[in-house]
Amino acid sequence: MNTNITKISFKGQVLYIGMDVHKKGWLITILSKNLCLRQYSQESKPQILINHLQKHYPGATYKCVYEAGYSGFWIAEALIKAGIDCMVVNAADIPTTNKQNDRKTDTVDSKKLAEFLRAGLLHGIYIPSRESQEDRSLTRVRGTLVRTQTATKNRIKSFLSFYGISIADDKVSKHWSKNYLEYLNSIRLSQQSGQLAFEALLKQLNYLRSEVLLITRKIRELAETEKYKNRVSKLISVPGIGILSAMIALTEIADIKRFSGGNKFRGFIGLVPKEHSSGEKQDKTEMSRRGNNQIKSMLIESSWVAVRRDPAMTLAYEELVKRMKKSRAIIRIARKLANRILHILNSEEEYVLAVA
Repeated sequence: MNTNITKISFKGQVLYIGMDVHKKGWLITILSKNLCLRQYSQESKPQILINHLQKHYPGATYKCVYEAGYSGFWIAEALIKAGIDCMVVNAADIPTTNKQNDRKTDTVDSKKLAEFLRAGLLHGIYIPSRESQEDRSLTRVRGTLVRTQTATKNRIKSFLSFYGISIADDKVSKHWSKNYLEYLNSIRLSQQSGQLAFEALLKQLNYLRSEVLLITRKIRELAETEKYKNRVSKLISVPGIGILSAMIALTEIADIKRFSGGNKFRGFIGLVPKEHSSGEKQDKTEMSRRGNNQIKSMLIESSWVAVRRDPAMTLAYEELVKRMKKSRAIIRIARKLANRILHILNSEEEYVLAVA
């Protein structure tokens, strides 16, 4: 007896897949235009999801979404490579009701993502290339090590203060020079246990200093490559911007063309005012908590240099401090610095200092 087997096809249909991703497993919700087709758990492997979709819903157009977080962009990269549209969203941009907050589970989260994706209410964040991500990791790791190094220095100072060990004024060094470190190494505590503890802190500091120095050298070498050399040379023409600052900006921005204007660029950084107003009550701040903290911190630090080296910035700062605190004024200067970076990267022209 002949049996005709009809193969099913979802050609022409769009499926919306919400993914609540975790290290050990994902909760998947699959929606069609009108139905919730399936919810299930799987291992944290993109290929399992790809195989499931192709086996059970062949021919469909697949649209996936998950929240940005620990997993970075490798999941999206794998799905996109397989021909599946995948969006990564900022958790703060997902519409959420009070009821959903009261009942928050992986199942609820994955379904919510799928539903909002289907409704067109989600906007994905920019996914940089793997090359850009790895270049960016170099500057970010350096920042982490510098912060750890500062914390270690503070621990050393606290340790000495705890035991009443004062350092002579002629030995104190703000920049922890080689001579200053040699002096610290010459300090002796009364007990071996205390000496071992102190030496452990000094060893940690020496390790961090060597790693920061190594990575700084590698960042400078990266800045000399064909990919960055021209843009770095343009950016360092701006007073306050050095090679490290330029590399932080370039690796975090990745593609300047993705910003349609100054407001979008400043919003990406987080240098936009935050305001909550209701009736007669107004609550305004100079900066949003959102944004790219790496560039934001760099720009504020660079702005303190710019107001001393750039006459135009000096005049702008002096006018600002007449009507506001210095901490607020420097944020305004940071916005101006951001505008200069945007203009230079778009125009590929060096900055020219204003002259009388």
